Amino acid sequence: MTVCYFGTYDPTYTRNRINLEGLRRQGMTIIECRTDEKSKKKYGRLIRKHWAIRQQYQVMVVGFAGHAIMPLAWLLCKLHRKKLVLDLFVSEYDSVILDRKTFSPRSWQAKKYWLMDWLACTLADRLLLETDSHIDFFSKTFKIKRSKFRRLIIGADESIFKPAAQPSPSHDEFIVHFHGSYAPVQGVSYIIDAAANLKAEPIRFNIIGKKTNYRHEIERAESLGLSNITFVDALPYDELARQMSDADVCLGMFGDVPKTQFTSAFKIIEAMALRKPVITAETRAMREQFTDRVHCLFCKAADGKDLAEKIMTLKNDPDLATNLARNGYELFKAEMTPASIGNYFLEIIKQLG
Repeated sequence: MTVCYFGTYDPTYTRNRINLEGLRRQGMTIIECRTDEKSKKKYGRLIRKHWAIRQQYQVMVVGFAGHAIMPLAWLLCKLHRKKLVLDLFVSEYDSVILDRKTFSPRSWQAKKYWLMDWLACTLADRLLLETDSHIDFFSKTFKIKRSKFRRLIIGADESIFKPAAQPSPSHDEFIVHFHGSYAPVQGVSYIIDAAANLKAEPIRFNIIGKKTNYRHEIERAESLGLSNITFVDALPYDELARQMSDADVCLGMFGDVPKTQFTSAFKIIEAMALRKPVITAETRAMREQFTDRVHCLFCKAADGKDLAEKIMTLKNDPDLATNLARNGYELFKAEMTPASIGNYFLEIIKQLG
C-alpha cells in the first residue's frame, strides 16, 4: 500500500517524523507531497505536485499541522476518489483561545478558530489524536461523531533518546530536568514554586527552552532569590538527550488549563526512552497510559508544593526511582517506539478499506 503524506507539515517535527518512520518500518511506501511555502502560493505548488502522483497512492494523510490545508486536501481526494486522514494532534481553538487566552472566547477570532477545527474534522474520513481524553474533547467541543476518531499515541526517536551506555557520573546535587515551552499547559510557574520550596536542599533545577519565552519566569525566579534554577536556551535534540541523561528525574506537565487533562507530552516519552524516572501531573490523559508509582510518579496539577514533595520522594527513595525508570522504559519499548506506532497507524489505514 502507498500513502501520500500531504500538506505544509514539518517532516522534522517529532510527531510527523515518528509517524513517517513508523509507517516505513511497516513496509509502507510513502510519497511526500509537501511544500515549505507559507503564502497562498502553497496551494498552486501542492496542486502541481499532487497531479504528478495522483494515481500512485491509495490513502492521503495530512500531516500536522494541517487544519488550514484540509479544504484543498478534501477536494483532491474527492476528485481522485481517495480516502483522507488528518493527524489533528492539537486543536487550534484550544491552543489559542483556551490555553494561551490570546482572545476572548466570545470574540470573532474565537469563532474563526472554532470553525477551522470544525471544518478540518468534518472534511476528513478519519481523525487521529494521541489520547482518548483528547478525542472526547474534540467530539464534544466540535460536535463530531466519535466514530471518526482513532487514537494514535505519541512516541520518541529511539536513535536519539536511548539509555546511556555508561551510568552518568555522580554529582553533588540532585538534578531535576524540564524542557518545553512557556505555554500555560506546561506549568513552569509551578516548577519555580517547587524550587522555592526546595531551595535549602542540594537540588538543581534545569529548565530548558527558548529563554525569550521564559522572561517572566526568569524574572520571578530572580525576584525570589532562587539560585537553584538554571535557565538554558533551546538545545538540539542530541544535546537535549544528553542533558536528560545527566538528570536524576525528568518533569512532565503541571498546568491548570483544560488542555493539561487531555494531552500527552513528548518529554515524558523521551524520558522513558532514556530510562529516566518521571514526575508529572495526574490527569485523565496520563491515567490512560501510565500507572502511578509503576511507570511514573503523579503529583497534583498546579501545585508546586506537592511537586516538591514528590521530588523529595524520589530523592530519598532511589529504589523507587530505579523501578519507575525500568518500568517506563519497558512500556516505551513495548508500545511507543516508531515501529509500534507504525503498526497502530497501519491498522488504522487498513480499516478505511
